This record gives sequence, C-alpha cells and structure tokens, in this order.
Amino acid sequence: MEAGADQAQADTGRQLSIDGVRGWAAFSVMCFHAVSILTVPDPTSTSLLYRIFLNGEFDVAVFFVLSGDALSVAYWRTGSVAGVVRLAIKRYPRLTIPIFFSCAIVFILYQFGLTFTHEAAAILRHQDWLGEVLSIRYRLPDLFSFAFADVYFRHTETSSLNPPLWTMSIELLGSILVFVVLLGDRHIRRKTLTLLALTVLLLVCRSYLACFIAGVMFGRWRADGVFSRLRGARYASGFPAIAAACMVMAASVPLAGTGRVLAFSLLSAAFVFCVLASHQLDWLFSTALSQWLGRISFPLYLVHFSVLASFSAGMVVWAHQGGILAPHILWLIVVASICLSLLAAIAFEPVEHLTRKIGNALSRYVVDDAEPAGRVSVSSNRAKF
Repeated sequence: MEAGADQAQADTGRQLSIDGVRGWAAFSVMCFHAVSILTVPDPTSTSLLYRIFLNGEFDVAVFFVLSGDALSVAYWRTGSVAGVVRLAIKRYPRLTIPIFFSCAIVFILYQFGLTFTHEAAAILRHQDWLGEVLSIRYRLPDLFSFAFADVYFRHTETSSLNPPLWTMSIELLGSILVFVVLLGDRHIRRKTLTLLALTVLLLVCRSYLACFIAGVMFGRWRADGVFSRLRGARYASGFPAIAAACMVMAASVPLAGTGRVLAFSLLSAAFVFCVLASHQLDWLFSTALSQWLGRISFPLYLVHFSVLASFSAGMVVWAHQGGILAPHILWLIVVASICLSLLAAIAFEPVEHLTRKIGNALSRYVVDDAEPAGRVSVSSNRAKF
C-alpha cells in the first residue's frame, strides 16, 4: 500500500512526458507547414507514412487536450480556488504577449518588403493558401487590433498576421471553459461522470472544446494516481501500440467532412491517455531532446510562419530567378527553414520569460497568495482592477 501511495504521490507532480508530447507536436506542425507549403502539390496524394508523422490538425487537437490537463492538474492536487483564479488572470496575457511579439515580427518583415508569400505562390502554383495570406495593407493599428482582439474573435487567413494562430480562439474559449468547470467543481457530486457527459456533448456538437474537458478529466486522474496504477498493470505494454494506432487512424481521416473534428478529438484524447498510462511512452517523451522541444514548443509554434513567409518563400523566389529551382532545392529549403525556425524559437525565449513575469506580477496584484487554499482575497486597494 505504501508503494502504491508513493506512486500516486509521484503522479501528482509535473509529468515530464506532457512537455515532451507538446514539443514534438509543435515540431510536427512546423514541419507539416514547411513541407506542405513548399513541396506537396496535393496532400491527398502523399503517403500514409507522411500523414502519420506530419498531421497538423491532429497535432493541434493534442495541444488542446494537453491544455486542459495543464490548466487543471494543480487544482486537482490542491483544491485551491485561488490557484484557479490566478491561472485565469494570467491566461490572456500568457497567450497575448507572445502572440503580439510574433505578429510584430511578421509586421516588420512585411513593412520592409521581406515577405514573399505571393511571389512564391505564383512560382509554386500548387499553393493557393500561400497566395492568400498577408493580403491586406497592414498599418500599425492593425498589428495591435489583431494581436489583442482579432486573433481570438475575428481571425481570417487573408487578414491574419500569423495564420497558424487560427487555434487561439479555441484555446482562449477552451481555457475559459476549463476555469468555469473548476470553479464550479465543488457543486458537482459525480465529477467523473459529469466530465464524461460534457465531453460527449461537445463531441456531438463537433467542437474541439471536448479536448479540453478530456484533458481536465486526465488531470483529475493524474492527481488521483490513476495513471500510476495503469502504468503498473499487466496490459500497460499495449498502450504504445494503441497510441501508434491512433496516429495511423488520424492519418486516415478524410481531408474534408464534418467528421474531422470528432475523429481528431477522440483520437487525440486516446493518444494522450496512452502516453500518460505507459512507462515506455513516458520515457520516450521525457528524453532530453523531447524536453528541449517542449521548452520551445510555444515559441516554435508562434515564429515558424515568419520564417516561412520571409526566408522560405524568399529562397523559392531566388532559386526560381536563378534557374535552379528543382525538387532537391526545395527540400534543401525545407531543411534550412526547419533549422532556422528552431533557432528563431530559441531567440524568442526571452519573450516567454517576460510573459511569465508579467503574468505572475498581475496575479499577485489581484489575488492574495497568503490566503488559504480554496479562498480568494482581493485587497481593497486592488478592487479598481
């Protein structure tokens, strides 16, 4: 019993594999965009192996599940309502400050004529998407309105300063849903049943918000030591195979149709479940490389479009003008773009540190950390906030 209790206690801490999964998913999204933009005329004609490892929408669904888990697991460990309020206060700046800086990079490149998306699209011909982005005349007010509001509420590919950020409206709404569920937790008797029912309802509605609630449920199970016990079960060795099957099935989902959201939501939740329940997968996603990718995952997701719009597209134009554009040259551009995106993500890390400092300072300003778990105190001189 004591060994089991130790396992359960260990499971309530930070699980490194979660960061590793997030890192590889961000890397996959970046590679997916680089390869599909530069080299793939028709995604439906690509091999199954390609779609297994470069499946951008499935990766995004995995992000959503991990967000639900990350935002909720501390509450399930401590029961602190104050902790939930602090997270809720930090969430908007946590997303918006890095978004603003990533969009500012694209804005500056655009203003200096260093984005070549339209020219590259005309050369590659198969890339309609590349020709549609950055299609308006951006002014400085557009940068601020997009980064602080439009990215969440009025995002369109043609006006976006960072098209991969179509996910942010779902991320913000999903975060709000997680906080509402956690703040109402004490009024819910059958918690797991309620979370399952809410997940099923959102799946029926074909909403990616189901991923967040699945993540909340996983966070609760982690805090209760459920996954520790599963990792010790005799059948746990089968979870890696199930995770692989989830990736194969996700690669087989049709590119069009209303069932995509439902399929990716279910498969991403099953994949994350397998990672949490498997010693082998836990080890794989806890390696040094996985942890490094996890550390730069959000910066990598944010900055890789600026590399594709400037360097990658520009190299396509340069190679075409020089008469050397060929498939092997395009693949060299892909590899160089991936390496440059990784370097850009590393260079972006100070923004992440600044964001955390601002979020922590803001949450301390509003919520009194000295309050007991479960209580929130807003000082009288802070009420104006």
